[in-house]
Amino acid sequence: MSQEEIFCFSARRICHHDDYFSVINQIRSAINLKDKKTKLKVLLSRKAIVFLDIDGRDLRYIMMILVRGIWGGRGLGISVRTEYLLEKRNLKEFLFRRRRLIFIKAMVKRFLFVTINKFSSTSIISIHKHHKKRVSMEPFILEFINDPQLWDLKILNVTPSAPDEWNAFKSVKDQKLVLVAGRFDEQRCKTELIKYIYQNNKFNFLICGNMEEEDYRDLMPLNNCFIINRYITNEELWFLYSNCDIFYCFYSNDRPSGFFGRAIQMKKPIIVREGQFLHTVFKSYSGLIPVKELTDLDQIDIKQTQAVFRLSKDFDDSRRFTEILKKL
Repeated sequence: MSQEEIFCFSARRICHHDDYFSVINQIRSAINLKDKKTKLKVLLSRKAIVFLDIDGRDLRYIMMILVRGIWGGRGLGISVRTEYLLEKRNLKEFLFRRRRLIFIKAMVKRFLFVTINKFSSTSIISIHKHHKKRVSMEPFILEFINDPQLWDLKILNVTPSAPDEWNAFKSVKDQKLVLVAGRFDEQRCKTELIKYIYQNNKFNFLICGNMEEEDYRDLMPLNNCFIINRYITNEELWFLYSNCDIFYCFYSNDRPSGFFGRAIQMKKPIIVREGQFLHTVFKSYSGLIPVKELTDLDQIDIKQTQAVFRLSKDFDDSRRFTEILKKL
């Protein structure tokens, strides 16, 4: 079993790829590559590669992925947007909807995923282990695991660090503090959230992550909303997870969330959209606060700030992920 250094191909921006790399690097010595020229050199070598953007830009290397097995080059692709493979359109929608390109991309990617799994030395795994459409995804995926961000804290060695902005508002926290983390966009239902923040008198909100200037101007004057309008490091997130009372995962999309997984690991109550993916898949976690609309929070009596951690061990795939990496 080889324990040589492996290479992770990630996007040229800060994103979940870097968190996945941190986990991989704790299991196997690894290098995080973002430079295109260096990636091409590694593709021509026998070095093992983990493709962290196999749903996107890594597919442009499809020809080299297919042939590098000839000289012993091994690979692993981690799909985090597997549900996009299932995009469907009827004839009317295909002809008249502007977003027909999504359907074409999904069709092409399904073909490429099957080709890679069957005819190359690279395997594709998905983090959609408990997704309601898993059966439909199985023809395109070799294996399913749970998102590493559901179990990575015991592997990573991160020291919490308070953001510089924390001292500016921590002394006025007289109500439960809801943490809204990540890019502030419609995936986080920002329009509904802004409206609710304006009318609510039950919570304080801490929004941390990049936001548009217009949203910043709208929210800054509010006494019940605090803003850190920039990228937040993992060290700062660890601190905020520990010092906030409730976590916000009321999302518009129906897919896994790294912020959600980390909140579960920190045993925090989590606001989720009732009946959607995060609610239905993780019902065994007693800290969920499912609501159909954010205004429903006004009728919920939240008595505890610490959820009881009762998540099944079936959600911890650290051992299986380690086995997969060590076989590369």
